[in-house]
Amino acid sequence: MWVFTGMGPQWWGMGRGLFEAEPVYREAVERCDAEIRRQAGWSLLEELARPEAESRMAETWLAQPANFAVQVGLAALWRSYGVRPDAVVGHSTGEAAAFHEAGVHELPDAIAVMLHRSRLQHRLAGTGAMLAVGLTEADAVRRIRSCRDRVSVAAVNSPSSVTLSGDKEALRQLAAELEREQLFARFLPVQVPYHSVRMDPIRDELLDALADLKPRPAEVPLYLTAREGRAHGTELDAAYWWQNVREPVRFRSAVDLLVEDGHQVFLELGPHPVLGHAIRECLDEREATGVTLPSIRRQEDEPERFARSLAELHNLGVELDWEALQPEGRPVPLPGYPWKRDRYWVEPAPVEQVRLGRLDHPLLGRRTASVRPAWEVQLDVERLPYLTDHRIEDTTVFPAAGYLEMAAQAVRVLTGGTRTVLADIELPKALFLSEDRPPTVQLGFDSDGVTFSIASAAGEERTVHATGTVRTEQRRRPAAAPDFAAVRARTRRLDGTSATGGSANSATSTGRRSSGSRRCGSARARRWRGSPTPSRAPPTPGGATSTRPCSTPASRPC
Repeated sequence: MWVFTGMGPQWWGMGRGLFEAEPVYREAVERCDAEIRRQAGWSLLEELARPEAESRMAETWLAQPANFAVQVGLAALWRSYGVRPDAVVGHSTGEAAAFHEAGVHELPDAIAVMLHRSRLQHRLAGTGAMLAVGLTEADAVRRIRSCRDRVSVAAVNSPSSVTLSGDKEALRQLAAELEREQLFARFLPVQVPYHSVRMDPIRDELLDALADLKPRPAEVPLYLTAREGRAHGTELDAAYWWQNVREPVRFRSAVDLLVEDGHQVFLELGPHPVLGHAIRECLDEREATGVTLPSIRRQEDEPERFARSLAELHNLGVELDWEALQPEGRPVPLPGYPWKRDRYWVEPAPVEQVRLGRLDHPLLGRRTASVRPAWEVQLDVERLPYLTDHRIEDTTVFPAAGYLEMAAQAVRVLTGGTRTVLADIELPKALFLSEDRPPTVQLGFDSDGVTFSIASAAGEERTVHATGTVRTEQRRRPAAAPDFAAVRARTRRLDGTSATGGSANSATSTGRRSSGSRRCGSARARRWRGSPTPSRAPPTPGGATSTRPCSTPASRPC
């Protein structure tokens, strides 16, 4: 839905950003300039290019044609990007551009309307004033009843926004009355009392000047503001344009009708958005939803503001012409290049570590990028099959020796092999291993660099399975060598199978891959074990090997 603004938003620098940046906009404004030169003999482009100190944009004879040219340029630019109106409406002088874009007036006729309208109204400068008030239409009519031969309702923009026009002194008295009642009242910075009894002297001349208009049927739905309702187009002749000059602007009625017809997106075409607030008030009163967007905004970068509104329309579901937005490029030959086939593969460090890094240890895994020393590993029983040999009640459980192996290897990496002692070991919770869902296990040191913990992570849950501390080993007096002859004398000899399989009634069992024993002995509560040829775990995919953590039935289940 396109809404063409009326008088008020014009300013000395309007349209300059788009004129420089957008050829479609520039060509449309140049066409208006050529027609104005032909009909009136002066240059619109010269007036638009004047610096602020020399600008005459505040004068009616120039402001109306200039606003019209900016609106025609904006309409052409929107169409070039695929944005077309479902309907159009114009506020006061904005109806000239609205009728032109709807196909009712050709460009020469629309410019003739603007030139004659502005020329005749410019004669009336200084004959009155305009006052915006925060009243309903009914309340405004009641308050001007005593001076209705001097003051008129000029515009009804929303349920609580009315503009009055006419005699300056009568309006000054009304403004003082409203201010005493703490009601909104503000004079508009205009010299011409538009849409009031002050327009009557130019009636006949305007009708004569526009007698040759040849309105055509509208090509898109067209909503009127000089009278209520829609237009076919052919009735918009000189007589209608006199109504446009003299009668109040029925903008609120037009918006109400647009909302009833299902329109929800209102795009303002003008140098600056001035109707958005009134549209939103109309929507709020009817408890309807809708969006108002500007084409450009005063003192903002015009191409950037236009692009932002274009993007917002796209987000609202408006179909754009993407070939216009992103046209195909022109193929050009590329210069020869000595391909060296160097690769510059950008990837996150953790991904690179997984892809290229080596395991510090099969049970410890790889070191993470954490500030504190930490490792992470997936305990996959397919990769480490010997872990399945340690079971409790037929469930695979990670052995206690595995935690010690992980901690010892982490200390070795950190210290380079310094002799240390693992102490204060606690195993608060068993770690059950599954072939279907290998757990992710992390070993990390606290900030003191002494205390460590080993935990599994499943989603956001973290379960601690082992904790302990690392101490530097103190020198001790060498212990006396054991008397193996005395030990053998009081023990009976067992082979490896008897040692590991002699506890069939125990809940803990070990498989052959965890049995590193070659001979064992038993004597009452004591049991000793020898491994002259330690068994080693099969090589891992990373090429590392490790002595298996093992257990015997006499071990404490972990």
